[in-house]
Amino acid sequence: MVFESLVADLLNRFLGDYVENLDSSQLSIGIWGERYSVTGKGAKKDVAYDSRNSNQYLDVMEFLEGLERMGRSALYQKFHPGAGVPIKGNAKKYWHFAMNSIMEDVRRRLRQKSWMHIADHRKRVKAYQAAYKKKLLAKKVSKELQTELDGCEKSLDVLNITLARQQARTEVTREEAKNENKGGWLSGWWGGGKKEEKAAKGTTEEIAEKFGEAMTPEEKAKLFDAIGYSENQVDTTLPQEFVAMQLKFHLKNLSVSLKEPTRKSPQIVKLAFTDAVANVDQRPSAEAIKVDASIASMAVYGVPAGDSVPHLVTTQTDGAGGGVAANLLSVMFETNPLDKQCDQRVKLLARPLEIVYNAATINQVADFFKPPESVHLSQLQAAAASKLDELKEMSATGLQHAVEHHKYMDLNIDIQPSYVIVPENGVYSDSAHLLVLDLGALTMRSVKDKRPMLPRVGSTEKEVMDDLKSRSYDKFDIALQRVQVMFAEPGDDWKVARGEADSSLQLLKPFDLNVQLHKGLIVDDPRLPKVRVLSELPNLAISVSDHKLQQIARLAASIPTPEPAAAPPAEAVVPDAVAVDDGDAERIARRAAAVAAAAKKKQEGPAEQLTDIELRFELRRFAVSVCRRVETHDVGIVAIAVEGVVVEAAVRTYEMRVGARVGGVSVRHLQFNGADGAPVALVGTPAAGRDDVDLVSATYVRANRAGPEFATTYGNAEQAVAVTFSRLDVTMHRGALLHLMQFGKDFGEKMAAAVPSKPEVAAPPPPDDAGAPKPIVAAASRTTLAAVPLSEERRRRLEEIIELQLEARLGSIAVSLCDDDGAVAALTLSGLHAGVTMRRESIAVAASLRDVVVADPTPGAAHPRIISTVGGEELLSAHVRQYARATDGDAYADMDAADLVVELSVAQLRVVVLARFLGDVAAFAAAFQSEAAQRAIADAGAAAAESAAEAATNLQIRARSRRSLPTSDA
Repeated sequence: MVFESLVADLLNRFLGDYVENLDSSQLSIGIWGERYSVTGKGAKKDVAYDSRNSNQYLDVMEFLEGLERMGRSALYQKFHPGAGVPIKGNAKKYWHFAMNSIMEDVRRRLRQKSWMHIADHRKRVKAYQAAYKKKLLAKKVSKELQTELDGCEKSLDVLNITLARQQARTEVTREEAKNENKGGWLSGWWGGGKKEEKAAKGTTEEIAEKFGEAMTPEEKAKLFDAIGYSENQVDTTLPQEFVAMQLKFHLKNLSVSLKEPTRKSPQIVKLAFTDAVANVDQRPSAEAIKVDASIASMAVYGVPAGDSVPHLVTTQTDGAGGGVAANLLSVMFETNPLDKQCDQRVKLLARPLEIVYNAATINQVADFFKPPESVHLSQLQAAAASKLDELKEMSATGLQHAVEHHKYMDLNIDIQPSYVIVPENGVYSDSAHLLVLDLGALTMRSVKDKRPMLPRVGSTEKEVMDDLKSRSYDKFDIALQRVQVMFAEPGDDWKVARGEADSSLQLLKPFDLNVQLHKGLIVDDPRLPKVRVLSELPNLAISVSDHKLQQIARLAASIPTPEPAAAPPAEAVVPDAVAVDDGDAERIARRAAAVAAAAKKKQEGPAEQLTDIELRFELRRFAVSVCRRVETHDVGIVAIAVEGVVVEAAVRTYEMRVGARVGGVSVRHLQFNGADGAPVALVGTPAAGRDDVDLVSATYVRANRAGPEFATTYGNAEQAVAVTFSRLDVTMHRGALLHLMQFGKDFGEKMAAAVPSKPEVAAPPPPDDAGAPKPIVAAASRTTLAAVPLSEERRRRLEEIIELQLEARLGSIAVSLCDDDGAVAALTLSGLHAGVTMRRESIAVAASLRDVVVADPTPGAAHPRIISTVGGEELLSAHVRQYARATDGDAYADMDAADLVVELSVAQLRVVVLARFLGDVAAFAAAFQSEAAQRAIADAGAAAAESAAEAATNLQIRARSRRSLPTSDA
């Protein structure tokens, strides 16, 4: 126990502010034979845990800010007057310090862009390369040579020093190889004996070392393959199931706490784990390793409220059997398993969690990690972003290596459904309204192709190629099951409703999502996408009512949110000349080589387009049910259904293509029935249910100008949008529409009463320099670019490029006006086409309409067609072209030039005026006008009638007066 006591004493001494109650009885370290074991034993009463308070966090943040300030001040320390020079009485010196610090960055930028500096820099690099080459060739470095190297290294950065050294080593290696192969007939007489004598004296190790240095890695691989040797050859005398090393780790209890020492109850949040176990087995003969890790349970406790402590996260133990993992989390990773069914095996099993939102805890955690207002770690954020870019680059490189050295992975992930509870006021209680989000069960499994590799006898070439294409992917099946959203009022048993297929508490009905992920093994074949994602959602149903929406709005408004953080100040200008450490030289060189290779590849361009990713999403049916609360029950009002939604997308080398289509749409009012006795269909699709006809289909294509087929395949169009609409029937039932308008009005009033409006916060006064003019850099840049003259050929190429091409087609749309007594009028539009072409200097719009029919559906009507086209010609055809600079300069005097050209052609229409028909339509429209509008129309009509009567009376009076006047004799 002496060693354990020493370790515990050191941990308590140096980590006393973070680790509490650690003694030697909780630590057991043992090493014996070829077995290693590290076991942490939790005490019964005092458990070791990591405890951090806000003061510690603020100290760390201020320490990091201090380091950042020191790094910035080091760049300008050479201009500082000195630590012993006070500010008072030395204003001139400190003003010079400020000016020199600001101008240092300006001078450096100007100096770097001067040709004299570039030439001097090249001379210094070449001088350093030559001096370092002499150092490699010399047996002893002279003092003058070392002085020259030190002087060059002081003026050069790490990147240029590294590149120059690599170039010098390459030249030395090339010269040595050339000298070894060079030799004449005299060398055999005068030097041959010495070489033979030197070779005879050489030991076996020296010969092997020289032999290895002379061979390239490719030659070594061929030689080792020929003689059956491997540098990493394992001992095959041991059985593959033999375990040479075993490591076991067991931590019984671990808790991490955040505390605020100034409060009466200092605890903010506490995270506790129990029984964390890890086992590692290594089998050398099979080059295999197996890692098993598990956590028994996890709990998160929030801010204490009186005598109770809220549970934010709790491990669910219901139904632990039946194939569900006994532990909260179990992870197993194994390479080269004994059953030889795969190269790697990964298993992850997780039990469900109950997550309860607690507003007080979340807000205090946000305040805990809020940095002080005086701390702004911009340099640390920039370093983190740089490391993230490096991680992305390394991840891409690792992915490419995994593709080239493909191994089959047996993946099995099973995460049981956890759920999140959002209570009213942010505090969970039995009397609170609850919003429950069931995250569903997630499973992910790899799919292994068990078909024989050899094709069947008699297979065609196409069948063989299709089979090879299907084998060229690593396939994974991802399933998300029973995702749902529920809203429960006090007294509702939402736990029982969570397991039901259809319940009145469910806002979002349980749905399943199936995803197939295909990762390509061949990345340079234009016929095979690199990644394919195929997803299917069979059914998505939403059921809402006015009462539930009001309660949800009230619940959302009752949850307190943390105060918004203050806006960070303007970032200081940090010069680019930041010192580069030696560890970054290799990374910079690697990224520079990657950028150069990417630029070369972009310049050459692939011969054919490669498909980076291919996506497909299908939603078979989407349904929305809107209900209204009547007493204690919800009564359905409107049912909306969308069928056959398919979205497809593909990203290729020179294009991005997205296609979407909708099979059918229906909107039914459940409180009104049609002539057939079924609920009246406000919106319907006659072609619904047919696979060959879609209601709407849209395609979006974005092409790259640099593509070799930009002018031919894409017609010089950068963006192209095509929309096709087949047929849609709209029924405007007067009673149903009035009912919906009244429902919307009532719902708006209830929502306004349920969610009180928050008082407006006065905006802070603008700063003193708010009215100062700001430099318009962007506008000046655009003006300068526009003023740059273009060559005639470039201008012609730019004018040929189409920035946006839009085309829309409508087969037909039928609108019917009706009420409970029957149909009032019918309108049909057919053959509508619209196109827009936008170029750099012009916009062209073309539109056409084939036919318009307004019909009187009254049985036995003498004139069933009120409005119709005569002669069967196209009813309307319009072309509008607008030019940007058609009349600029000398073209203003050209009478044939125009800024706007409009061409319009209208066919002959036949219109029948029927007083009864117009009266019926006017009566139908009058029902939708508000009382104020109807009163205004009535007042206006009365006023107009009174004015007309008055005018008629005045005319009659004037006529009588004229007749009563005496006539004069001639």
